[in-house]
Amino acid sequence: SLEMTLETLKQDDGLEAFVSVAWMPASALAASPRRYVRLLGLNSSRWPRGISEDRLLSDHIIPTVDLDPLPIGAADRRDFETILATTECQVVLSRSRRDSDGRLLGRSTLLQGQPNEIYLRRNAIPDHAFSETDRLMAQPDEFRASPQAVAAIACWWNWHRPQITPHDGLIRADHPVLLAILDRTQSASSLRKLLRNPLSFVWHYGLRWRTPENGADPLVLDALEMGNLVHMTLDQALQILEAGGGLGAADTSRIAVAVDEAAAEAARLWESERAVPPHIIWRRTLDEARLLSGRALTYDDARLANPRSYSEVPFGGAEPKSAAASSTA
Repeated sequence: SLEMTLETLKQDDGLEAFVSVAWMPASALAASPRRYVRLLGLNSSRWPRGISEDRLLSDHIIPTVDLDPLPIGAADRRDFETILATTECQVVLSRSRRDSDGRLLGRSTLLQGQPNEIYLRRNAIPDHAFSETDRLMAQPDEFRASPQAVAAIACWWNWHRPQITPHDGLIRADHPVLLAILDRTQSASSLRKLLRNPLSFVWHYGLRWRTPENGADPLVLDALEMGNLVHMTLDQALQILEAGGGLGAADTSRIAVAVDEAAAEAARLWESERAVPPHIIWRRTLDEARLLSGRALTYDDARLANPRSYSEVPFGGAEPKSAAASSTA
């Protein structure tokens, strides 16, 4: 509930609405006239809207006008007439010709009696470039010679060729990257990826490509990110404990101190590399990670003679993720 509340919370952007471009529904626009207006979505069955409820009582039992004195369709027509009457300078009426699946869309009944339509093509050359993409669309010869266009055209032609091309993952024989990753000891997951998806195997283990992190600031950490945070805290705590005699010789108070220090270090590393939730939620998340780490390290397990503890052991020649793992080599 907290996440949904924060996502829908309205925040002041610091701009004056009367002198800025504003996006609003027609009902709000009818109540706050503006000098220039552009209405979007004037398609049939889109605007004015129709009644979608399946009535339980028929109209001959209780008339619709008694249950709903102002139907939504009538309200849309009233707002449309109000906008046309109160806009001072210009109103642009806009509609889509096709939907996302390519099907033709009809005109709204509100467009009857309006001036003739002007069809704006999507590939038309703009009078003023809005972005670098618009500028290149207006200069097709320049775009055709750019490396991005050359690569895209080559990929398109290779897609239709029956031969295996570099865009299908074809590389030269005895490539040093392939020889290096095939020479290492393979884990079960790497063998499965090699047999089922060789191209992904090269990307993951040879080129070390990873899925990019989401650039948006999260409100809460998902289960995977929460697990990574707890793992990082455990790794830091075990390094502290092993440097002072080991986990087996540590009592509860010493483990608690090590977990607190590890949580602070994990928070510092996390904040320096990734986006974090708001401060209050982030503090709460760190408390949960600290609690889980403490319970994991104080779990009543059988005591071993001269034990050593590791949060992770690198397998198959993989690079260790921390100094604690590298000491096992």
